[in-house]
Amino acid sequence: MSCCKKLSEGAEAKFAELDAFIATLGVDRNDERRRGRLIQVLHKAQSIFGYLPREVQQYVAEKLFLTEAQVSGVVSFYNYFSTEPKGKYCVDVCMGTACYVKGAEKVLSELERVLGVKADTHPTEDGLFSISALRCVGACGLAPVMIVNGKVYGKVTPAKAVEIVNEYKKQGQLMNKIASTDCLLAAYNECKGKLVLRETAAHDIHSAKKELLCCGGTGCHASASKELMENLTAAIKKHGLENDVKVVQTGCFGFCAQGPIVKVMPDNVFYVQVTPEDAAEIVEKHVVNKELVERLLFVEPQLKSRVADYAKMSFYAKQQRISLRNCGLIDPEDITEYIANEGYQALAKCLFDMSREQVVQEVLNSGLCGRGGAGFPTGLKWKIAAGVQADEKYIVCNADEGDPGAFMDRSIMEG
Repeated sequence: MSCCKKLSEGAEAKFAELDAFIATLGVDRNDERRRGRLIQVLHKAQSIFGYLPREVQQYVAEKLFLTEAQVSGVVSFYNYFSTEPKGKYCVDVCMGTACYVKGAEKVLSELERVLGVKADTHPTEDGLFSISALRCVGACGLAPVMIVNGKVYGKVTPAKAVEIVNEYKKQGQLMNKIASTDCLLAAYNECKGKLVLRETAAHDIHSAKKELLCCGGTGCHASASKELMENLTAAIKKHGLENDVKVVQTGCFGFCAQGPIVKVMPDNVFYVQVTPEDAAEIVEKHVVNKELVERLLFVEPQLKSRVADYAKMSFYAKQQRISLRNCGLIDPEDITEYIANEGYQALAKCLFDMSREQVVQEVLNSGLCGRGGAGFPTGLKWKIAAGVQADEKYIVCNADEGDPGAFMDRSIMEG
Protein backbone atom coordinates (compact mmCIF):
# COMPACT_ATOMS: atom_id res chain seq x y z
CA MET A 1 0.00 0.00 0.00
CA SER A 2 1.83 3.09 -1.20
CA CYS A 3 1.84 6.40 0.64
CA CYS A 4 0.45 8.16 -2.42
CA LYS A 5 -2.47 5.79 -2.67
CA LYS A 6 -3.18 6.02 1.03
CA LEU A 7 -2.87 9.79 1.01
CA SER A 8 -5.21 10.18 -1.95
CA GLU A 9 -8.11 8.71 0.01
CA GLY A 10 -9.90 11.88 1.17
CA ALA A 11 -6.62 13.85 1.09
CA GLU A 12 -8.25 17.11 0.02
CA ALA A 13 -10.64 17.13 2.99
CA LYS A 14 -7.81 16.18 5.35
CA PHE A 15 -5.57 19.01 4.15
CA ALA A 16 -8.52 21.39 4.52
CA GLU A 17 -9.01 20.24 8.11
CA LEU A 18 -5.32 20.74 8.87
CA ASP A 19 -5.38 24.15 7.15
CA ALA A 20 -8.33 25.23 9.29
CA PHE A 21 -6.50 24.19 12.44
CA ILE A 22 -3.34 26.07 11.49
CA ALA A 23 -5.45 29.15 10.71
CA THR A 24 -6.70 29.20 14.32
CA LEU A 25 -3.10 29.63 15.49
CA GLY A 26 -2.71 32.92 13.62
CA VAL A 27 0.80 32.09 12.38
CA ASP A 28 2.52 34.42 9.91
CA ARG A 29 6.06 34.79 8.54
CA ASN A 30 6.98 37.35 11.20
CA ASP A 31 5.66 35.30 14.09
CA GLU A 32 8.64 34.25 16.20
CA ARG A 33 6.51 31.56 17.82
CA ARG A 34 5.97 29.61 14.61
CA ARG A 35 8.69 27.03 15.42
CA GLY A 36 7.11 26.61 18.84
CA ARG A 37 3.83 25.72 17.10
CA LEU A 38 5.44 22.94 15.06
CA ILE A 39 4.94 20.02 17.44
CA GLN A 40 1.35 21.08 18.08
CA VAL A 41 0.66 21.15 14.33
CA LEU A 42 2.43 17.84 13.74
CA HIS A 43 0.33 16.19 16.44
CA LYS A 44 -2.80 17.47 14.72
CA ALA A 45 -1.55 16.39 11.29
CA GLN A 46 -0.81 12.87 12.50
CA SER A 47 -4.23 12.61 14.12
CA ILE A 48 -5.82 13.57 10.78
CA PHE A 49 -3.67 11.53 8.36
CA GLY A 50 -2.62 8.75 10.72
CA TYR A 51 1.06 9.34 9.90
CA LEU A 52 3.38 12.05 8.50
CA PRO A 53 4.48 11.29 4.93
CA ARG A 54 6.75 13.72 3.09
CA GLU A 55 3.80 15.49 1.41
CA VAL A 56 2.32 16.37 4.79
CA GLN A 57 5.67 17.51 6.17
CA GLN A 58 6.14 19.77 3.14
CA TYR A 59 2.68 21.22 3.63
CA VAL A 60 3.32 21.93 7.33
CA ALA A 61 6.67 23.55 6.48
CA GLU A 62 5.01 25.83 3.94
CA LYS A 63 2.17 26.84 6.26
CA LEU A 64 4.50 27.59 9.20
CA PHE A 65 7.10 29.35 7.04
CA LEU A 66 9.74 26.79 7.99
CA THR A 67 12.16 24.72 5.93
CA GLU A 68 11.38 21.09 5.17
CA ALA A 69 14.58 20.14 7.02
CA GLN A 70 13.33 21.83 10.20
CA VAL A 71 10.09 19.87 10.08
CA SER A 72 11.77 16.59 9.15
CA GLY A 73 14.26 17.00 11.99
CA VAL A 74 11.49 17.18 14.56
CA VAL A 75 9.55 14.29 13.01
CA SER A 76 12.59 12.02 12.98
CA PHE A 77 13.67 13.00 16.51
CA TYR A 78 10.43 12.19 18.35
CA ASN A 79 9.52 8.51 18.52
CA TYR A 80 5.81 9.36 18.66
CA PHE A 81 5.74 10.62 15.06
CA SER A 82 5.56 8.12 12.22
CA THR A 83 6.35 8.57 8.54
CA GLU A 84 4.66 5.27 7.64
CA PRO A 85 0.96 4.34 7.78
CA LYS A 86 -0.14 2.82 11.07
CA GLY A 87 -2.61 0.03 11.71
CA LYS A 88 -5.84 0.47 13.65
CA TYR A 89 -4.01 -1.06 16.61
CA CYS A 90 -0.45 0.20 17.14
CA VAL A 91 1.54 -2.45 19.00
CA ASP A 92 4.67 -0.99 20.60
CA VAL A 93 7.31 -3.17 22.24
CA CYS A 94 9.80 -1.50 24.56
CA MET A 95 13.36 -2.45 23.71
CA GLY A 96 15.01 -0.53 26.54
CA THR A 97 17.72 -2.27 28.55
CA ALA A 98 15.46 -3.68 31.29
CA CYS A 99 12.88 -4.97 28.80
CA TYR A 100 15.55 -6.37 26.49
CA VAL A 101 17.18 -8.29 29.35
CA LYS A 102 13.77 -9.65 30.37
CA GLY A 103 13.04 -11.03 26.89
CA ALA A 104 11.50 -8.20 24.86
CA GLU A 105 13.36 -9.36 21.75
CA LYS A 106 11.53 -12.72 21.90
CA VAL A 107 8.22 -10.93 22.36
CA LEU A 108 8.89 -8.75 19.32
CA SER A 109 9.99 -11.71 17.18
CA GLU A 110 6.87 -13.69 18.06
CA LEU A 111 4.61 -10.75 17.22
CA GLU A 112 6.36 -10.32 13.87
CA ARG A 113 5.92 -14.02 13.15
CA VAL A 114 2.24 -14.16 14.11
CA LEU A 115 1.21 -10.91 12.42
CA GLY A 116 3.38 -11.44 9.37
CA VAL A 117 4.99 -7.97 9.36
CA LYS A 118 8.29 -6.58 10.56
CA ALA A 119 8.51 -3.86 13.19
CA ASP A 120 8.66 -0.27 11.95
CA THR A 121 7.59 -1.14 8.40
CA HIS A 122 3.96 -1.29 7.25
CA PRO A 123 0.64 -2.44 8.72
CA THR A 124 -0.77 -5.92 8.30
CA GLU A 125 -2.70 -6.53 5.08
CA ASP A 126 -6.06 -6.10 6.85
CA GLY A 127 -4.87 -2.76 8.25
CA LEU A 128 -5.50 -3.85 11.83
CA PHE A 129 -1.96 -3.95 13.24
CA SER A 130 1.38 -2.24 12.98
CA ILE A 131 4.40 -3.03 15.17
CA SER A 132 6.99 -0.61 16.51
CA ALA A 133 10.13 -1.17 18.57
CA LEU A 134 10.44 1.69 21.05
CA ARG A 135 13.25 3.03 23.14
CA CYS A 136 12.71 2.91 26.90
CA VAL A 137 9.16 3.87 27.90
CA GLY A 138 10.09 4.36 31.55
CA ALA A 139 8.16 1.40 33.01
CA CYS A 140 11.18 -0.76 33.81
CA GLY A 141 9.49 -2.36 36.83
CA LEU A 142 6.96 -3.95 34.47
CA ALA A 143 9.54 -5.28 31.99
CA PRO A 144 9.05 -6.51 29.37
CA VAL A 145 6.44 -3.95 28.36
CA MET A 146 4.05 -3.92 25.40
CA ILE A 147 1.70 -1.03 24.59
CA VAL A 148 -1.40 -1.24 22.38
CA ASN A 149 -2.93 2.11 21.44
CA GLY A 150 -1.64 3.59 24.67
CA LYS A 151 -2.71 0.74 26.97
CA VAL A 152 0.28 -0.69 28.84
CA TYR A 153 0.77 -4.43 29.35
CA GLY A 154 3.53 -5.42 31.76
CA LYS A 155 5.58 -8.59 32.28
CA VAL A 156 4.56 -9.82 28.83
CA THR A 157 5.70 -13.19 27.52
CA PRO A 158 5.65 -14.14 23.82
CA ALA A 159 2.56 -16.29 24.42
CA LYS A 160 0.81 -13.52 26.36
CA ALA A 161 1.61 -11.01 23.61
CA VAL A 162 -0.05 -13.25 21.02
CA GLU A 163 -3.07 -13.71 23.30
CA ILE A 164 -3.42 -9.93 23.63
CA VAL A 165 -3.23 -9.20 19.88
CA ASN A 166 -5.67 -12.05 19.14
CA GLU A 167 -8.20 -10.39 21.42
CA TYR A 168 -7.74 -7.08 19.61
CA LYS A 169 -8.05 -8.92 16.30
CA LYS A 170 -11.43 -10.32 17.33
CA GLN A 171 -12.62 -6.85 18.32
CA GLY A 172 -11.33 -5.25 15.12
CA GLN A 173 -12.92 -7.86 12.87
CA LEU A 174 -16.16 -7.65 14.80
CA MET A 175 -16.42 -3.87 14.59
CA ASN A 176 -15.70 -3.92 10.85
CA LYS A 177 -18.88 -5.95 10.42
CA ILE A 178 -21.32 -3.52 12.06
CA ALA A 179 -23.02 -1.43 9.38
CA SER A 180 -26.68 -2.11 10.16
CA THR A 181 -29.02 -3.35 12.88
CA ASP A 182 -28.79 -6.85 11.42
CA CYS A 183 -24.97 -6.69 11.62
CA LEU A 184 -25.15 -5.64 15.28
CA LEU A 185 -27.60 -8.43 16.11
CA ALA A 186 -25.31 -10.91 14.36
CA ALA A 187 -22.40 -9.60 16.47
CA TYR A 188 -24.57 -9.92 19.58
CA ASN A 189 -25.41 -13.54 18.76
CA GLU A 190 -21.70 -14.19 18.22
CA CYS A 191 -20.72 -12.64 21.57
CA LYS A 192 -23.59 -13.36 23.96
CA GLY A 193 -22.07 -16.63 25.15
CA LYS A 194 -19.32 -14.63 26.89
CA LEU A 195 -21.67 -13.71 29.77
CA VAL A 196 -23.44 -17.03 30.30
CA LEU A 197 -21.57 -17.94 33.49
CA ARG A 198 -22.04 -14.47 34.97
CA GLU A 199 -25.77 -14.20 34.30
CA THR A 200 -26.93 -17.69 35.16
CA ALA A 201 -29.32 -18.22 38.06
CA ALA A 202 -28.10 -21.80 38.42
CA HIS A 203 -25.37 -21.15 40.97
CA ASP A 204 -23.09 -24.15 41.32
CA ILE A 205 -19.78 -24.35 43.16
CA HIS A 206 -19.12 -27.71 41.49
CA SER A 207 -19.12 -26.23 37.99
CA ALA A 208 -15.85 -26.97 36.15
CA LYS A 209 -16.13 -23.72 34.20
CA LYS A 210 -15.59 -20.62 36.31
CA GLU A 211 -14.93 -16.91 35.99
CA LEU A 212 -13.18 -14.93 38.72
CA LEU A 213 -14.49 -11.37 38.44
CA CYS A 214 -12.00 -8.91 39.94
CA CYS A 215 -12.93 -5.31 40.70
CA GLY A 216 -10.97 -2.86 38.55
CA GLY A 217 -12.15 0.26 40.38
CA THR A 218 -9.72 2.89 41.61
CA GLY A 219 -9.88 1.83 45.26
CA CYS A 220 -9.19 -1.81 44.46
CA HIS A 221 -6.36 -0.89 42.11
CA ALA A 222 -4.79 1.13 44.91
CA SER A 223 -4.98 -2.01 47.06
CA ALA A 224 -3.04 -4.17 44.57
CA SER A 225 -5.91 -5.71 42.59
CA LYS A 226 -3.68 -5.82 39.50
CA GLU A 227 -1.15 -8.00 41.31
CA LEU A 228 -4.04 -10.07 42.66
CA MET A 229 -5.29 -10.76 39.11
CA GLU A 230 -1.79 -11.69 37.99
CA ASN A 231 -1.41 -14.12 40.90
CA LEU A 232 -4.84 -15.67 40.23
CA THR A 233 -3.88 -16.17 36.58
CA ALA A 234 -0.56 -17.75 37.58
CA ALA A 235 -2.26 -20.10 40.06
CA ILE A 236 -4.82 -21.15 37.46
CA LYS A 237 -2.01 -21.88 35.01
CA LYS A 238 -0.13 -23.86 37.66
CA HIS A 239 -3.11 -26.21 37.98
CA GLY A 240 -3.55 -26.46 34.21
CA LEU A 241 -7.01 -24.88 34.29
CA GLU A 242 -6.52 -22.13 31.67
CA ASN A 243 -9.22 -23.60 29.40
CA ASP A 244 -11.86 -23.76 32.14
CA VAL A 245 -11.17 -20.85 34.50
CA LYS A 246 -10.83 -17.23 33.47
CA VAL A 247 -9.87 -14.06 35.37
CA VAL A 248 -11.90 -11.02 34.30
CA GLN A 249 -11.37 -7.40 35.33
CA THR A 250 -14.71 -5.65 35.78
CA GLY A 251 -15.88 -2.16 36.65
CA CYS A 252 -16.32 -1.06 40.26
CA PHE A 253 -18.52 -3.26 42.47
CA GLY A 254 -19.27 -0.21 44.63
CA PHE A 255 -18.24 -1.73 47.96
CA CYS A 256 -14.88 0.07 48.00
CA ALA A 257 -14.33 -0.27 51.75
CA GLN A 258 -14.22 -4.04 51.31
CA GLY A 259 -11.92 -4.14 48.28
CA PRO A 260 -10.21 -5.74 46.54
CA ILE A 261 -13.22 -7.87 45.64
CA VAL A 262 -13.32 -11.19 43.79
CA LYS A 263 -16.67 -12.63 42.72
CA VAL A 264 -16.66 -16.26 41.58
CA MET A 265 -19.27 -17.27 38.99
CA PRO A 266 -21.41 -19.30 38.44
CA ASP A 267 -20.85 -20.07 42.13
CA ASN A 268 -22.12 -16.60 43.16
CA VAL A 269 -19.49 -16.30 45.90
CA PHE A 270 -18.32 -12.83 46.89
CA TYR A 271 -14.88 -12.57 48.49
CA VAL A 272 -13.78 -9.29 50.13
CA GLN A 273 -10.50 -7.66 51.16
CA VAL A 274 -8.60 -10.13 49.03
CA THR A 275 -4.84 -9.70 48.82
CA PRO A 276 -2.43 -10.98 46.14
CA GLU A 277 -1.25 -13.54 48.70
CA ASP A 278 -4.79 -15.00 48.88
CA ALA A 279 -4.86 -15.90 45.18
CA ALA A 280 -3.27 -19.34 45.54
CA GLU A 281 -5.68 -20.33 48.33
CA ILE A 282 -8.74 -19.24 46.32
CA VAL A 283 -7.65 -21.34 43.35
CA GLU A 284 -6.51 -24.32 45.43
CA LYS A 285 -9.42 -24.44 47.87
CA HIS A 286 -12.36 -22.95 45.96
CA VAL A 287 -11.66 -23.66 42.29
CA VAL A 288 -9.92 -27.04 42.65
CA ASN A 289 -11.42 -28.49 45.86
CA LYS A 290 -14.86 -26.79 45.57
CA GLU A 291 -14.72 -25.40 49.13
CA LEU A 292 -15.45 -21.87 50.32
CA VAL A 293 -12.59 -19.77 51.68
CA GLU A 294 -14.60 -18.80 54.73
CA ARG A 295 -12.18 -16.20 56.10
CA LEU A 296 -12.57 -14.07 52.92
CA LEU A 297 -16.38 -13.91 53.08
CA PHE A 298 -18.08 -10.69 54.20
CA VAL A 299 -19.21 -10.53 57.83
CA GLU A 300 -22.77 -9.19 57.86
CA PRO A 301 -22.93 -6.74 60.82
CA GLN A 302 -26.58 -7.42 61.67
CA LEU A 303 -26.25 -11.20 61.61
CA LYS A 304 -22.63 -11.33 62.81
CA SER A 305 -22.12 -14.20 60.38
CA ARG A 306 -20.35 -14.62 57.06
CA VAL A 307 -22.33 -14.24 53.85
CA ALA A 308 -21.32 -15.57 50.41
CA ASP A 309 -24.19 -14.11 48.32
CA TYR A 310 -23.72 -10.36 47.82
CA ALA A 311 -27.49 -9.87 47.30
CA LYS A 312 -28.03 -10.89 50.94
CA MET A 313 -25.63 -8.26 52.26
CA SER A 314 -27.32 -5.25 53.83
CA PHE A 315 -25.10 -2.95 51.72
CA TYR A 316 -26.58 -4.29 48.46
CA ALA A 317 -29.99 -5.61 49.56
CA LYS A 318 -31.93 -2.37 49.02
CA GLN A 319 -30.01 -1.17 45.97
CA GLN A 320 -31.57 -1.11 42.53
CA ARG A 321 -28.78 -0.29 40.12
CA ILE A 322 -29.78 1.58 36.98
CA SER A 323 -26.91 3.69 35.63
CA LEU A 324 -24.42 1.39 37.36
CA ARG A 325 -26.09 -1.92 36.47
CA ASN A 326 -23.16 -3.18 34.36
CA CYS A 327 -20.45 -2.31 36.88
CA GLY A 328 -19.04 -5.53 38.25
CA LEU A 329 -20.61 -7.54 35.42
CA ILE A 330 -18.59 -6.76 32.29
CA ASP A 331 -15.06 -5.76 31.43
CA PRO A 332 -15.53 -2.10 30.41
CA GLU A 333 -12.44 -2.27 28.19
CA ASP A 334 -13.79 -5.19 26.12
CA ILE A 335 -16.34 -3.96 23.58
CA THR A 336 -17.44 -7.51 22.80
CA GLU A 337 -18.68 -7.93 26.38
CA TYR A 338 -20.76 -4.76 26.08
CA ILE A 339 -22.22 -6.03 22.80
CA ALA A 340 -22.92 -9.38 24.51
CA ASN A 341 -24.91 -7.44 27.11
CA GLU A 342 -27.15 -5.96 24.37
CA GLY A 343 -25.02 -2.82 24.16
CA TYR A 344 -25.53 -0.38 21.25
CA GLN A 345 -28.89 -1.87 20.29
CA ALA A 346 -30.74 1.36 21.13
CA LEU A 347 -28.07 3.31 19.22
CA ALA A 348 -28.50 1.02 16.21
CA LYS A 349 -32.24 1.64 16.26
CA CYS A 350 -31.62 5.40 16.26
CA LEU A 351 -29.05 5.25 13.45
CA PHE A 352 -30.72 2.78 11.14
CA ASP A 353 -34.45 2.65 11.95
CA MET A 354 -35.46 6.19 13.01
CA SER A 355 -35.30 9.68 11.52
CA ARG A 356 -33.48 12.54 13.26
CA GLU A 357 -36.82 14.09 14.19
CA GLN A 358 -38.07 10.82 15.70
CA VAL A 359 -34.92 10.45 17.80
CA VAL A 360 -35.19 14.00 19.16
CA GLN A 361 -38.88 13.53 19.94
CA GLU A 362 -38.18 10.26 21.73
CA VAL A 363 -35.66 11.99 24.00
CA LEU A 364 -38.06 14.89 24.58
CA ASN A 365 -40.83 12.47 25.52
CA SER A 366 -38.53 10.68 27.96
CA GLY A 367 -38.14 13.77 30.14
CA LEU A 368 -34.39 13.12 30.38
CA CYS A 369 -32.49 16.07 31.85
CA GLY A 370 -28.90 16.99 32.51
CA ARG A 371 -27.42 15.87 35.82
CA GLY A 372 -26.05 19.32 36.64
CA GLY A 373 -27.78 21.91 38.79
CA ALA A 374 -29.74 23.44 35.89
CA GLY A 375 -31.36 20.16 34.85
CA PHE A 376 -31.57 21.35 31.23
CA PRO A 377 -33.84 19.08 29.12
CA THR A 378 -31.66 16.82 26.96
CA GLY A 379 -34.24 16.61 24.20
CA LEU A 380 -34.36 20.39 23.88
CA LYS A 381 -30.57 20.51 23.66
CA TRP A 382 -30.64 17.89 20.90
CA LYS A 383 -33.41 19.76 19.08
CA ILE A 384 -31.34 22.96 19.06
CA ALA A 385 -28.25 21.08 17.83
CA ALA A 386 -30.26 19.32 15.10
CA GLY A 387 -31.52 22.67 13.82
CA VAL A 388 -28.03 24.09 13.30
CA GLN A 389 -26.80 23.77 9.71
CA ALA A 390 -23.20 22.51 9.59
CA ASP A 391 -21.10 20.02 7.62
CA GLU A 392 -19.69 18.56 10.83
CA LYS A 393 -21.06 18.26 14.35
CA TYR A 394 -19.37 16.83 17.42
CA ILE A 395 -20.61 14.93 20.45
CA VAL A 396 -18.61 15.92 23.53
CA CYS A 397 -18.62 13.55 26.49
CA ASN A 398 -18.22 15.67 29.62
CA ALA A 399 -16.43 13.29 31.96
CA ASP A 400 -15.03 15.93 34.34
CA GLU A 401 -14.81 14.28 37.70
CA GLY A 402 -15.06 17.39 39.83
CA ASP A 403 -13.72 15.58 42.91
CA PRO A 404 -10.05 14.65 42.29
CA GLY A 405 -9.52 10.91 42.34
CA ALA A 406 -13.22 10.07 42.72
CA PHE A 407 -13.76 8.76 39.17
CA MET A 408 -17.55 8.80 39.61
CA ASP A 409 -18.20 9.74 35.98
CA ARG A 410 -16.00 6.90 34.80
CA SER A 411 -18.10 4.45 36.80
CA ILE A 412 -21.26 5.76 35.17
CA MET A 413 -19.72 5.34 31.71
CA GLU A 414 -18.64 1.81 32.65
CA GLY A 415 -22.13 1.05 33.96
